[in-house]
Amino acid sequence: MLMNRFTFCLLLFLTGCFLGDRSAVRIVSLRPAAHPETSGTAIPDAEIEEALKIIEKVLVSAGLREIPTPPGGHSDSALRHYQGPPTRGCSVSMHDQRLIVLFLEFKERQSSEPVKRLCGSLEKELGRRFGSQRVRVETR
Repeated sequence: MLMNRFTFCLLLFLTGCFLGDRSAVRIVSLRPAAHPETSGTAIPDAEIEEALKIIEKVLVSAGLREIPTPPGGHSDSALRHYQGPPTRGCSVSMHDQRLIVLFLEFKERQSSEPVKRLCGSLEKELGRRFGSQRVRVETR
């Protein structure tokens, strides 16, 4: 699973989803570059910062706004949270050496067209900078 259970449950609670409600989940992830000389690779900090800037640019231009980080960071280990139409919950985090952008749409069985387009924009922009083979879009 791409997120730990605590983070997922906290995000559901914070955005008003209750157990039993269905929700559409779409994930855009950036994997580390393959390095033949190392077995366990990670995304370098400079690339994470650059990816966060690209993600912010795409999300803000689509009308989402960043939720300010409280002192001490987010309690769910997310790097950033965004909110606004077309989704009530969007978080950016690191998990299993991948940068993850998670979109939740509550009371929906499938992601809406605006969220699909937003994920497509993220895939395009991250792929343009880091290579399309490193970017993946998943539906849960």
